[in-house]
Order: sequence, then structure tokens, then C-alpha cells
Amino acid sequence: PKRDWSSDVCSSDLTQTIPVDMTSDQFGNIFVTGTFLKPSQGKNIFIYRIKPTQVRNSITYSNTNNLASDDVVARIKTDAKGNIYFCGYQTSATLAREMLLGKISKQFALSWVRSYNYNSNATDDFATDLAVDNFNAFVTGQCRKNADTVYATTLKYDTGGVLMYQKHWLEGNQGTAIGLFNNAVYTCGKNFMLNKYSRNGGNLLWTFNGLMNGNITDIDFDIFKNIYITGYADTVVNGILSSQGLFFKLDSLGNKVWKITMPATSDTTSVNPGRYISCEIVPGQGVYFLGKKYSKSQGHGYCIKTQKFVEEITISGPKLENDYPVQNWSILENPASGIIEINSKLTFDLLMTDVAGRVTKLIKVSEGINRYDASDLKAGIYFLKPLKPEIKGTQKLIKL
Repeated sequence: PKRDWSSDVCSSDLTQTIPVDMTSDQFGNIFVTGTFLKPSQGKNIFIYRIKPTQVRNSITYSNTNNLASDDVVARIKTDAKGNIYFCGYQTSATLAREMLLGKISKQFALSWVRSYNYNSNATDDFATDLAVDNFNAFVTGQCRKNADTVYATTLKYDTGGVLMYQKHWLEGNQGTAIGLFNNAVYTCGKNFMLNKYSRNGGNLLWTFNGLMNGNITDIDFDIFKNIYITGYADTVVNGILSSQGLFFKLDSLGNKVWKITMPATSDTTSVNPGRYISCEIVPGQGVYFLGKKYSKSQGHGYCIKTQKFVEEITISGPKLENDYPVQNWSILENPASGIIEINSKLTFDLLMTDVAGRVTKLIKVSEGINRYDASDLKAGIYFLKPLKPEIKGTQKLIKL
């Protein structure tokens, strides 16, 4: 690959600048977040935006009630409207760590920051991951009830920063990853536990328990409502505590379809040599997952391990250079805004992909006029392809 550009952040009054996460929006902006030290202060949070023109803007955050202690970011995400959310923890005036969620507007101005402390006498609440849509932000992590008890916790906020609900869903655990899919919230925790909740009320729908001493580190979904979770679990190799990478596929009801293991190597000389870190569904290609593995042959260090599995994710996006004649169905209003209307003479499924070929929706079409909520789609160009062989044609949709 050819490098297009590079952007560096350097300043004489900032030390130990550490990047933590990055994301992008539909306008081509890149957002990078991390922590830095300022003189006579603890860790502060930075977020900077790189525009397509490579113009850079930055925002910093520190809890003004305690400038000397640490404020740390964990994740950053954007919604379809261009707003940016970040989560982590801040340190209060009483030296307690509090779960932290912040919102930055699409004009790149800090809109609000919210902190959450389960028990003012406890000192260890923090967020590890977040997921957003156009209406809410969901945060997961850990809250401490007292010196002996912690809970895996999930919080839901609206776009104005109002706390809608709080779920302390498992004692002695920690929320490690969270995802939104098909009008549900999926919260992951230690011991390979996954809970599915309704998005609006936070009602528990089902639980998957992998019964392993380890962590889920990432979650993803395919258009068939299958769920993919990845992470690691403890194991023992040659009498040494180690870890092995794990990758699960679950069906829509939380039943295990398969499990893949990346075993720890026999030349282990270090704790935690094998871990899966993230997974990614690539339409038309397969399931990818990223990890690290310890290898003596690589100089007693870690090597990056990326693997690809092709099993059921085999649907390709349309050829973008071609326009196809559409028969038996049509989009009534195009461009569309909040609602997509499709008029059809038949019953079939439509696959929606973006310009990169990524699957965004699976739409079930019935005879007559069909209406679909498109408020969760980012503005841009999409392609609708029938999944019924006898129905020909792919149509371009412009979402405003």
C-alpha cells in the first residue's frame, strides 16, 4: 500500500502522549483520542480531528475538580449525525475513579460530559467500551459497590446526556465490550459471558456463558443475525499460567455454532502469550480476527497474528461500476431521508451495502408498498440487491 499522508501531534508542554483509539465519520474526518500529561497535572484526555484536507483541530478534557489526578479515555465512536462520543474514567475530588462519557458535536465543540459513581464511598468505577446510535449512547465497564464487591455495569444515556437506565448485571464481573444490533444491546464480560438486552427497556433476553476464566475483547454481527465474540482464556502450559485465544460464533438465540482456539505455544516463557483482540466481518470475504502470540522463535517476544475464516459470510456487494435494470420492485423516493419506501410485486429479501461493499441491512420486502426506518443509516450512497435469483437488478439509493 502507498501512504497517503501522515499527521503527528507534538508539543513542548505535553509529555507522555499515548494514543488509545480512533474512529471516522461519514464526512471523511478521522478522530484520534488518548492521554497526555501536562506540567503539575495528572493524565488528561485529548481528542483531535483530522479533516480530509488534513486540517487538524483538538479538544482536551480534564476534571476541573481534581486537576492533579488522572482522567483516562478508553474508546471513541461517532453516530450517523456526525456527533462524537468518548468514554473512560475521571478521578473525582475524593480520588474516586468515576465512569466517564463525553459528547462532542459535529461542529467539534464539547457538548457535555457525564460521570457516574455507583457508590460515593467506593473508588473504582470505569468504562471500557461504548456503542452509539442516533438516539442513545451505551457504556459498559465496572462499578464498585464496596471494598469486596464489583459489578459489570451498563449505562444508557440519551443524546442530551440524561441517564436513561443503569444495569448492574453481574456481581464480581466487568463489562469488557458492547455492541448494538437489530434493536438489541449486547454486553460482554469476563468468563466469556454475553448478555442480550432490549435496546429501549434494558430487559434481559438471554445469556451465553462460556464458563472460562478470561475476557471477551470484541463483538461483531453478520446479516443473518449471527454473533461473533473473541477474546482469551487462562490455560496452563508446562506448568506455567498462560492464555489462549478464543473465537465463538453464536446464533441469534445465543447458542454456540462453533469455537476456534489459538493454543498457547509450548515454548511459553511469559504470562498471557496468546490473545485474540478484535474481530471484523468483511462482506463477501469472511471473518477476520486479530491477536498476538508469543513465540520463542521470534526472539522471546510477541508476534501479531491475523487470521481469516471463510464459512458462511459469502455474500458480495454489487459491482459499483454498473447500473442494472430493476424489475418487479422500485424505490419510491430517491434520495430518501428518514424513511425508505419500496414498491414491490413480489416477496423477497434485499441486501443493502455501502459503497465499500459492507453489508448494512437485510431488508424483507412484501408485495405492495413497504416502509423502513432509515434513521440509523449515515448519509451517503447505498446499493440494494435482491437475494432471490429470479429477481434481477441492483438499485442505487441516496440517503440524505
